[in-house]
Amino acid sequence: MVNNRKIRILVIDDKNDMPEYLSAVFNQDDFLIQQVTNGLNIHDIIKEANPDIILLEIALPYFDGIEICESIRKENAFERILIIFLSSQTDDYTQIAAFEAGANDFINKPVRPKVLLSRINALTNRISFSSKSLNSKEHHEITQLEELKIDKEKYLIFYKNERIILPRKEFEIVCLMASKPGKVFSREEIYRSIWKEDIHSSNRTIDVHMRKIRNKIHESIIVTIKGVGYKLVSK
Repeated sequence: MVNNRKIRILVIDDKNDMPEYLSAVFNQDDFLIQQVTNGLNIHDIIKEANPDIILLEIALPYFDGIEICESIRKENAFERILIIFLSSQTDDYTQIAAFEAGANDFINKPVRPKVLLSRINALTNRISFSSKSLNSKEHHEITQLEELKIDKEKYLIFYKNERIILPRKEFEIVCLMASKPGKVFSREEIYRSIWKEDIHSSNRTIDVHMRKIRNKIHESIIVTIKGVGYKLVSK
């Protein structure tokens, strides 16, 4: 739960059995589930539903899931919403496109209940932690590394005094790497730390996120060590 209220999940999927399926997976005392079958008027729907998490299919009428995700991520008011794709389109191109559009996670269909519940719980724990931090005046953790400043309470990054807002996963990757400046992190180590599971050799999730972090902060902020991994350089 978030601040003693139910976690609000908005499902965007044209399969009408999703709420029934999710109701069987989640404890109804902790989650509130709502579904729409397409992305029409999605901004108005989100403003009314105020979801914490969106579960999004790729193949949808009118607008596909990638377009919907991109549209949501363009709105600053929706920046804290977690977006998880649930899709049977599992090729690398589709998954990369989903993460580049701003997805926080991608789960292949058919969805295994235990996997889905584990991923959701991991994300909602972060929501709870973030909410507590934002409401706390006693603890304000800031990491300063040369030109890079990380405000963990407000989920903000400043580079050369420029304010940068990153999606949650990208922010957590930067925080992880900033915790040990100069250390080379392997792709497996980063994925295990952020996603809480082992990475498959064909998974390009980390590469996609690193490219996006470089584009948003600075091209030289993360250095690739070929065959080993990545390290953060603060100057």
